[in-house]
Amino acid sequence: MNITDEGTPVLILNAGGITLGTESRKTMENHDRVEENRNITKALCALINSGEGKVKAHIKNPDYILSKHGIGEDLETSFKNILPSRPLDFKQYQSYFFICVEKSQSPDVSVGKPATIATNLYMRNGASSVEMNLDAAQKFLDNIKVAGGRSPSARPSDRPGDDTQEEGHIQELAAAFFKQSKLTKKENFLFSESKNVEYKSFETKKLLQRVKEILPRTVSAFANTDGGYLFIGLD
Repeated sequence: MNITDEGTPVLILNAGGITLGTESRKTMENHDRVEENRNITKALCALINSGEGKVKAHIKNPDYILSKHGIGEDLETSFKNILPSRPLDFKQYQSYFFICVEKSQSPDVSVGKPATIATNLYMRNGASSVEMNLDAAQKFLDNIKVAGGRSPSARPSDRPGDDTQEEGHIQELAAAFFKQSKLTKKENFLFSESKNVEYKSFETKKLLQRVKEILPRTVSAFANTDGGYLFIGLD
């Protein structure tokens, strides 16, 4: 907590160090860029959910000028995802970068819409598992309440079309393949990936790590949609 010249206390959250500038951030190691992005967006979310104040970060790269170099495309995208309807106020003071948050930018937590960098809720979109953004996650949870705890997308359609029938056929083939008591190496399978079916073939020494990465995301996405089958080792 800092005191301004006017004597008003201002909440300041320290986000550590950060590299700024569109070109400078492009040349960073991906791991470092992601970590810096996550640190400052976490601080921003915490501040927005708490009220007004400032996020403070030490600028790592020398000779940086905010008005000349910008902040970086990845940071702009992350900030817009957190607060899409209102622009943020960025300031530079010597070697420090500030994000100013006013009360008008803070969400009304009483209506259940906090700022967040990740919902950790997944659903199927075509043949992929995607994380829901905040608006989609809220709508999904509201629909679950209406549906009595059942995934709303699992409710049968009154007028199934050709796409629905094709999805059903793929799922039937996958189900039959799953129920086989024995599989043969290089055996052919007759189904493609779909909303309800996904298969992976990891030709890597980090097989266990890749399985750990994909399993929670894919299983939860199936559970939040219509269920499905995940096959590991098919190509």
